[in-house]
Amino acid sequence: FLPELLAEYYRAHPRVSLDVRTGVSEVLLRGVLDYTLDGAFVAGATGHADLASCPVRRERLALFSSASFGAGTSLSMLLAGPLLVLPHGCSYRRILERWVSEAQIFSERAVTFDSIGALLASASAGLGATLLPESIATAYTAAKTLTPHPVPEPYAWADISFVWRKDRFMDSTLQSFIGLVRAANRSGTEESRNP
Repeated sequence: FLPELLAEYYRAHPRVSLDVRTGVSEVLLRGVLDYTLDGAFVAGATGHADLASCPVRRERLALFSSASFGAGTSLSMLLAGPLLVLPHGCSYRRILERWVSEAQIFSERAVTFDSIGALLASASAGLGATLLPESIATAYTAAKTLTPHPVPEPYAWADISFVWRKDRFMDSTLQSFIGLVRAANRSGTEESRNP
């Protein structure tokens, strides 16, 4: 969703320069709180007293494995190899670890990546399984190099929000960006009600 949002923003504000950074939600939240970032898209809970937020979208999560594992493969078999995860502070990692713990499937091995592309390529190669939004892996599932596996309901969704500091001076460019995020959220909500 972000490339389309940024393209729309640039059409309206062609002279604005943006510095787009990627990272895990916890690091991005810290950047907003310590004034090094104007705002951030984060997954999961954002309830901090100093932050304002706008919901963006709800992402369906899937457990991804190499295509060599069929759709009916058991969870214990999928998680027999290492868990492929992003660094600590990642909401998807937190959900996966909670799910594995509550399912009492203990995997002491994890391989941590700082790149989603490297993580997905490694899952495709059969290194292990990972939990990510379905939308992130569409090219891999379309190419049939990854198999998505359903996730039980308590772990199946991640809410994405845009956050900013309540006390930060908001110039017109940031106000305009937040307005665009809010408008995209409204149209996404209407589309999901009227497919």
